[in-house]
Amino acid sequence: MESILSKRVNRNETEMEIGNRKIAAHAFLYSSSTKILFNSIPMRYSIMMQIRFDGMIGFPGGLIDEGENIEFGLNRELKEEIRLEEKFYLDESNYVGSYVTPKLVDHFYVKEYSEKDLERIERGVLEAKDWGGETLGLIRVPVHTLHDNRKPLPAFLLHNFIADARDQLIHGIVDTNVLSESELNEILVESQQLKEKMVQKL
Repeated sequence: MESILSKRVNRNETEMEIGNRKIAAHAFLYSSSTKILFNSIPMRYSIMMQIRFDGMIGFPGGLIDEGENIEFGLNRELKEEIRLEEKFYLDESNYVGSYVTPKLVDHFYVKEYSEKDLERIERGVLEAKDWGGETLGLIRVPVHTLHDNRKPLPAFLLHNFIADARDQLIHGIVDTNVLSESELNEILVESQQLKEKMVQKL
């Protein structure tokens, strides 16, 4: 079976692909979670995503200005969108891969925080420059398992994601060992089956 990470390339491979494409960078910010649902279900992890101005789901970040260092531009965007404090900034060591579309080269970063620090970052979003404009809401990705062994993630993956954000989420979950690649493959199959059932009901 082809790896679910196969769509991702490294930064060096993108150099020849840039052409007239715009450059962007986005970040997968997460922490382990001690939260318990219904007094019995561990939530396991908190992964930050957001609802964008166009109604789609994506990761915080954005376009890099011409001539701008990628990590500098990413942190600038994170400050504008989620009011990320300088002590929480990302650097080159957080880079995990890039995605190339007909119009965009998107560099992707992953960084783990303590639960306390991620909650602080989330609270800061309400005071961000872009809150209520480019950023309309925060989402925590559901990676827990319910009592009947059902997982909410297959349904979550049916939402509308911007560009490569769905692939970035899947890859980030594997990168961070939130779930294994084999578990993700099972979830993707279940998500596709759920989608087919929904279509049949239309």
